[in-house]
Amino acid sequence: MIKYIAPALINGDRFFYPALGNPLYLKPRKGYIIIDRLPGFSLQINERTVPNLINTRECLMKNKQFAVIGIGRFGQSLVEELAHLGYEVMAIDNDEDKINDIIEIATHAVQADSMEEDTLKSLGVRNFDVVIVSIGSNIQANILTTIILKELGVKRIVAKAQNALHGKVLEKIGADVVIYPERDMAIKLARSLVSSNFLEQINLSPTYSVIEIFTPKTFFNKSLMEIGLRKKMRVTVLAIRRNNEVIVSPEPTEKLYQGDVIVALGNNEDLEIITNMD
Repeated sequence: MIKYIAPALINGDRFFYPALGNPLYLKPRKGYIIIDRLPGFSLQINERTVPNLINTRECLMKNKQFAVIGIGRFGQSLVEELAHLGYEVMAIDNDEDKINDIIEIATHAVQADSMEEDTLKSLGVRNFDVVIVSIGSNIQANILTTIILKELGVKRIVAKAQNALHGKVLEKIGADVVIYPERDMAIKLARSLVSSNFLEQINLSPTYSVIEIFTPKTFFNKSLMEIGLRKKMRVTVLAIRRNNEVIVSPEPTEKLYQGDVIVALGNNEDLEIITNMD
């Protein structure tokens, strides 16, 4: 059985869930409104949320829709952040307790087995803009779910990998983006521990990145031209954040001051040099 525990759009006495595309009829039952679409299929909405759903306009969220499959620590954090940013998010997991924990956060919370193709098809996952496979401990479920999503024609698949070999498999079977949350967090932590200036890094390729760092002391009160970041260090400054102001594509005459945050693009080896400067 697939259980929905989430809101949908109301149209008179019918609920309409855009991803499914079919009207769902109300049946009051024990403090919940159960909405049946197919035998063995139900959507549950706590009745206290119903008054907030009557105005359809208030239910419309940002256009992009996300589905997160696998509600562990990473998956739950992802759902929370996407929901906080105002996007519609469906949370899917086979564990009822995990679904109960996410009910009040996700737009739609579903207890279902992601390794069943008919189940994912009935949930309308192909209609979501991005589907994130965040299943962590069960590599088989992670890979099979990714294969099914690819066969269903999901627009963009982001899959979480345990290690490099797992990541290669996910790339081969069609994942558009493969992420390594634990590895990336470890790298970020290590760099922040060895450098007091390091803030953030976005990897553009295995050799090039964009980093965000506090201005090193040796750069204080000097212009970009004086420092020679581009000529001497082969690093391009994309922006400078100063208090609440962001200076995009700063001029060579722009000076750097204590407290400024530099956003720079370059080769990882060159970026590491300025990151480790005092």
